[in-house]
Amino acid sequence: MASLTLVHLLLAASILTPTLGRLCTSPSQLRGNTYDYIIVGAGTAGNVIAARLAESGHNDILVLEAGVSHEGVLASEVPFLGPTLTPSMPNLPSICYDAYASGSDTPYDWNYTVVPQTHLNGRTFPFGRGRILGGSSSVNYLAHQYGSSEDYDRLARITGDSGWAWKNMRRYIDRHEKFVPPADGHDTTGQYTPSLHSTRGILPKSLPGFSHAIDSRVIATTQELSAEFPFNPDMGGGNVLGLGWTQSSIGGGTRSSSATTYLNSVINRRNVDVLVNAQVTKLVHTGKIGGKNMSDHVLLSNNWRVRGTESLDNLLRDPVVFGAALDQWQASKTGPLANGLPNHLGFFRLPDNSPIFTTTPDPASGPKASHWEILVSNFWVNPSLPQPDTGNYLTLSVALISPTSRGTLKLASNDPFQAPLIDPNFLATDFDRYTMRESVRAIKRFAGANAWSDYIVGPVGDLAAETDEGIDAYVRSFSTTVSHPVGTASMSPRNAAWGVVDPELRLKGAEGVRIVDASVWPFVPNAHTQGPVYLVAERAASIIRGY
Repeated sequence: MASLTLVHLLLAASILTPTLGRLCTSPSQLRGNTYDYIIVGAGTAGNVIAARLAESGHNDILVLEAGVSHEGVLASEVPFLGPTLTPSMPNLPSICYDAYASGSDTPYDWNYTVVPQTHLNGRTFPFGRGRILGGSSSVNYLAHQYGSSEDYDRLARITGDSGWAWKNMRRYIDRHEKFVPPADGHDTTGQYTPSLHSTRGILPKSLPGFSHAIDSRVIATTQELSAEFPFNPDMGGGNVLGLGWTQSSIGGGTRSSSATTYLNSVINRRNVDVLVNAQVTKLVHTGKIGGKNMSDHVLLSNNWRVRGTESLDNLLRDPVVFGAALDQWQASKTGPLANGLPNHLGFFRLPDNSPIFTTTPDPASGPKASHWEILVSNFWVNPSLPQPDTGNYLTLSVALISPTSRGTLKLASNDPFQAPLIDPNFLATDFDRYTMRESVRAIKRFAGANAWSDYIVGPVGDLAAETDEGIDAYVRSFSTTVSHPVGTASMSPRNAAWGVVDPELRLKGAEGVRIVDASVWPFVPNAHTQGPVYLVAERAASIIRGY
């Protein structure tokens, strides 16, 4: 079984020293040349497939990975430092980087950029994709949700396969997640709903393990402005609407990736070989070709100046403060570095009477699904602007969750080592532009709650714009990507002429090839995509194994 997408065909090599039991750096180290399944890409999904197919001991598995090992990569272990492994957050201060990360092009990322974006002032920017065992699960921002139940129900309707419906996909959560206490061991009562989660799975996930002084202000805002920003006690049950505590792929203060969990669980088995620096340059077949229907979440980081020193901005400026935090993490796996970036996030809908719906049908997967997201960070976060040398900041980022714009992923040439042409075609539609504009207005109302009145000083730069034209110009100037691309190898009904794979993820028109990754989603889910990808991979493994 080869898990394969257009991106997987555009691989480049790097160098590492093997430390895992059966990690090979040369084909000559492989135990054989015949395998039952070949998995191309040891990423978020690929390692799930490898682990599940290897469990019985009856299948010989070869996993091919273009990138390097995750072992010994400090920034892949320290949750807060994950962004330093990709160029997608190029403006983090230099003290956040060490010998494992450069802050620009890195050996742990494909170092892709998008083509100039027509509707974002012709700008181009990094498009993070992990090139490391674990793929993007080894370098992402750790947020771990599954999305709206309506995402899965719509997928079932689109494909004609009820197995993708939410009620049938929930069993894979039990196999996948292992909910564990947060790094600081605090009382989590009221921060999540235990009955919605599994403690028996393979991947540790947890609530925030470091408390911020603004946490109480966030919760107070959900009470004060409950009609617009209600509190959601847990998004894990398929209801994503509202604001709640972030759940992340962190266990014991360290990152949980598909490499540290799924792959590590089988790497020492005699029936599993993993070959790194392995470049798949071509797949010869007469089946469907993907690359169209690309959809992604748009990100806009919005910063406010705040009073006091309660933010983490000095952590990112002062080498002494940062060094102490790193020492704390290395000693006890606690402190600010044991955490992801936002302690809170939330998903919201446009009002039902929004004028955009007179010309555009609602693109959300259903009435319980969202149009946009908010992420709350207690320091300066902005991929488009460097952190100021002084001051303390609050960041309320917004993301477009149900975009109607569609882009493409194309080969730049017949050279498999040349980067592809990635064109998300961001904000090409009236709906997308309207939603981003109204989300900016909404977070201004959030920041205007009484809970922030003695804390927030004012917005930074063009965030102060009030008119439609001013906000639109601000959005065009600073929006970027969350790096959640889907759709380029969409699932479709078995006999449909459109789509790239059938409901069992078989490449249409080819024999013996399945695609298992985010690209098979026809639309981007109401979640940071690692959760939905893990569930797709769990079901794919069950399909392949015949149960």
